[in-house]
This record gives sequence, structure tokens and C-alpha cells, in this order.
Amino acid sequence: MQNRLLAIMIAIVLAVVSAMALVVYANSADRRAISEQSPVQVYVAREKIEQGETFAEATGKIRVASVPRKTVVEGAVRSLQQISDRVAAVDILPGEQLLDGRWVSREQVEGKNLLSLQAGSQAVSIQVDATRQVSGFITPGNKVNIYVTLAGVGGSRFSRLLLPNIKVLAVGAAAQGSKPPTGTRQNLSTVTLEVKDGQVEKVVFAAESGQLYLSLVAPGAKPPTSTEKNLGNLFG
Repeated sequence: MQNRLLAIMIAIVLAVVSAMALVVYANSADRRAISEQSPVQVYVAREKIEQGETFAEATGKIRVASVPRKTVVEGAVRSLQQISDRVAAVDILPGEQLLDGRWVSREQVEGKNLLSLQAGSQAVSIQVDATRQVSGFITPGNKVNIYVTLAGVGGSRFSRLLLPNIKVLAVGAAAQGSKPPTGTRQNLSTVTLEVKDGQVEKVVFAAESGQLYLSLVAPGAKPPTSTEKNLGNLFG
């Protein structure tokens, strides 16, 4: 009888502890969700800031905006003092968050050293819309994989990895000049990449002949394996 009562008491205690743990976990999850959604003040471009503009020249083009905490971009400027003596390294489009990496010192501008290239590499700019550059979350210093979709023999289309682990030198200059071909998206912007000698032709040909997609590479990630994907083997 005593053993039965003891077992019942232990079961009751365990049930109470489990209920308390569940309540604590739920409250913690609620706090995390609220924290992610809580508004944070960030600095964004009110209107386009041109590459080469000093902070003093661009002051009137900057405003404060409140965004959910989880949408704050890594490297976002939290104090204007961070960039008070700097110059915009790239065009910054209206609504973009100000990023520390997109502002450089006056010395870099005066020395024409906005892009730092390694020996044996070239800077190549391509035009892609925001969707094809991870919704605009790609920033200078990131590494990206370049994928291309091209027309194959008989007009069939295929996609595959073009180049892996390519360094991004600059982002954000709005596409200018010629009218985009019929059927392409209109919100093109440029991404400048560091490409090794001998691979530039690949990027140029792919950009001129097909559609490019960029994927963001995690720090330290190994180059992915890639096989050609087409309508015949996409679901294979």
C-alpha cells in the first residue's frame, strides 16, 4: 500500500514539474519571438546616395527607420559617427540599410583604391535583380556561388554551377544605360566580383548568353558539387 502511495506521489510530482517546465519553455519562446519582432532603429537611405558622395553631402539623404530586430542586416550602421568621415564606396539605393562595409575612408577614394584585388584576379561586374542576389542581402566581403541557366542543344535549357566561392567586391550600383531586353526584370543592380584570370570569359559569356543566380556562401563552407540540371533529370 505504501509503495502504491509513493508511486502516486512521485507521478504527481513529475506531472507538476513537467507542467512547470512546459510553462517556462512557452514563456521563453514567447519572449524570443517578441524580441525578434521588437522594433529597432536603423539608418536607411531616404533617396539614392551616389558612389563617391561624402557623408556630409549625403546627410540629407539619410533617415531613421524602425524595423523588426530579425531584419537588421549584419554590419548595419548603428551610429552615424561610424561613417561621419567616410565616403560611399557604392551607390546606395532608397530604402537600403546603411552598412559599415559600404563606406570607405577619404584616403581610399583619393588613392583610387576603392577595390582591393589580389594578384592574378580581375574585378568583373554583372547585372542581376534583387531576387537573384539573395534579396539584396549580399554585401561586400561575402563569398558567393555563381549559377547559370543556359539554352542547350535543341533549345532545351539547363542550369549548373559556374564558379564557386567568389568574393564580392562591391554591391549596389544601379544598372544604367541600355534598356533591359524584353522579358527581363527592370530592377537590375550590379554586383562586382573578384574573378581569377582565365575565368573572366566564363562569367562574361554566361552573363551575355544566359541568366545568372548568386547564392550566399557560409563562412568556411567547402565548394559544392554540381551536376547539370534540366527538365529531364530535375526530379531524378
